[in-house]
Amino acid sequence: MKNRESESYFERINLITRLMLTTFVVGVSLMLFYGQNIKAADINNIGNPTYRVQKNMEQTDAFVYAYNVEDYGADGSGNRDNTEIFQKLLNKTYELGGGIVYVPAGKYKVTGSLKIPKGVTLRGDWRKPETRKPITETVVHHL
Repeated sequence: MKNRESESYFERINLITRLMLTTFVVGVSLMLFYGQNIKAADINNIGNPTYRVQKNMEQTDAFVYAYNVEDYGADGSGNRDNTEIFQKLLNKTYELGGGIVYVPAGKYKVTGSLKIPKGVTLRGDWRKPETRKPITETVVHHL
């Protein structure tokens, strides 16, 4: 009797795991399909997020983000101030209940303070620095 109960338990766990995995794959596929070609430009008129999956630089992790700062005009060259863009996207993400604001690899100038609301993550690309190699990850510098 115990073997049957044990088998039944593991069958249910297996079924639940497969359903969860299927739901995740379908959700990610829909996000990629619908969010792929939508690109906003007006920081004063932030639309609904286009959730997208992003892998980190070393391809060891993946995450889903709500907004990409570059989609709203952030300059990753270090020449222009990005404070307003970052803060507006952080605030909008908070209004939606939280999530990730993604900052792709680059050098982003910020001249004011940023307030990162509860439940919101400002995430960039990071890689362990190597001696005599150029920095290729996200750098936010305050002037």
